[in-house]
Amino acid sequence: DNTAEAEVDFTNEYELRKGGLQIVKSVTVNGAATTKTLVDGDYTFTVTKKGTTEVVGTVTITIKDGKSNKDTLEGLLPGTYVVHENETANGISLVGENDKEVVITEGNYATVKTVAFTNNKDVGKLKIKKNVTVNGEATTGTLADGTYTFIIKNKATGKEVEGKSPVTITIKDGKSTEAVVEDLDPDTYIVSEDTAKNPNGTKLTTANNIEVVVAGGATAEVKTA
Repeated sequence: DNTAEAEVDFTNEYELRKGGLQIVKSVTVNGAATTKTLVDGDYTFTVTKKGTTEVVGTVTITIKDGKSNKDTLEGLLPGTYVVHENETANGISLVGENDKEVVITEGNYATVKTVAFTNNKDVGKLKIKKNVTVNGEATTGTLADGTYTFIIKNKATGKEVEGKSPVTITIKDGKSTEAVVEDLDPDTYIVSEDTAKNPNGTKLTTANNIEVVVAGGATAEVKTA
């Protein structure tokens, strides 16, 4: 019949429900979608809480054959976050602004917020034309037929452009022809005919070691054919 009094404590802890953010990565060449490998590689992103230097996560997205890719960072508490794309390779620039803000609210804890980044690389082309003559006159004969070799070097470094040089042009029945070298970084190049490899009896009658400026999205032509 006695009533005993006891003090019992109960504590409830409220846990904020977490969300996530998704980073979508796209790349272009000369501003257009590409299937080339020119902009392939790893792109890294750092995610921080807004107004702080606290890094809450890093994301690495790999691009292959120019195809867009994405990745998700989970387990983020409600709040505002800043997504920063880290420095990329030379010649690949970010289109638009960096440091994009993402707001994750508790009411949308199950929603993955998406931020998109696009990077672009500008490249140009180089056209080499080859003419042959016999005794200084145009010909349809085969006396000057054969393969002619050209070396392309970066003017600043003096080094041959890897994967783009040498270039060969084949003459048949004296007919002039040309070659186009694609996907060159905007820069100044020196184009030289390797006369030591010319068909017997042929010599270069125009200037050699021609300086050519290649601009992004354009085709530069070696002025001397």
